[in-house]
Amino acid sequence: MFSCKPEIRSKLIMPETQTSESFLNPPLIEVVCGVQFEAPSFSSIHFGLYANHVCRRFKYIAPERSPLSTSDSFGISELPPLRRVWYESIEDSGLIQLQSNRFLYNWRRKDQEEYPRFTRIFPAFEKEWEVFREWYSGEAGELLIPTKYQLTYLNEVDSEKGWKLPKDTSTILSFLNSSRGESILHEILSQQHKFQFRLPKDLGILTVGIQQISNKKEDPQCLLIEFSASSGVNVDTFEIPSMDYWFSDANKAIVKSFLSLTTDEIQNNYWG
Repeated sequence: MFSCKPEIRSKLIMPETQTSESFLNPPLIEVVCGVQFEAPSFSSIHFGLYANHVCRRFKYIAPERSPLSTSDSFGISELPPLRRVWYESIEDSGLIQLQSNRFLYNWRRKDQEEYPRFTRIFPAFEKEWEVFREWYSGEAGELLIPTKYQLTYLNEVDSEKGWKLPKDTSTILSFLNSSRGESILHEILSQQHKFQFRLPKDLGILTVGIQQISNKKEDPQCLLIEFSASSGVNVDTFEIPSMDYWFSDANKAIVKSFLSLTTDEIQNNYWG
């Protein structure tokens, strides 16, 4: 059983407010800020110890999940991989996901909750990462050095947001919206697309995923559009950028890409 103990929080300098496009009725349902790290001494016992450390603000959520894979993992281990554990915020829509080499902070939309903007989500992630990093350093006696950052935006486009049938995809995605003859998209029964783009200034890679999925709400299906940026390595220093710098620029790149890949029609008529 977890025993709740007071935690020590570090004082952080928050990034300056950024400007971004705002919608009155955005399709955004989730934002994930993540950092990948190396922690050779991390073991299953740390899941419980960390739960005790943050239990005044986060509660452990069962069951445990399978760990997220990483392209940087090589070799064969004699032990099975540790699970991924969720800690849900008691006060708001925040969620922490923790595994042996990754720390994620999620904002998840609940009901008709208004999107709090990235300028509030990132400081919350940065604060929780520093709390975890400082706690783990004292607990395990090793420093956590970030090896990769990740920023993901999940958008769910259902009938309220402008998508009912596969043929509606051409009114949402600008690269499918063409005046060259009659569209045959009404014949499509399902769809799944994945694109990767190189981000400027050695920021890394932007992956855009588009797929038709089952919806647990009133609509039987909806269109899920995911924008996920992952950091690269500076070609001169062979290091990843500072956290504040990378997340600020990655967020701007995702916003610009989202506006570029979706049509003015859907933005104005459905998302406000």
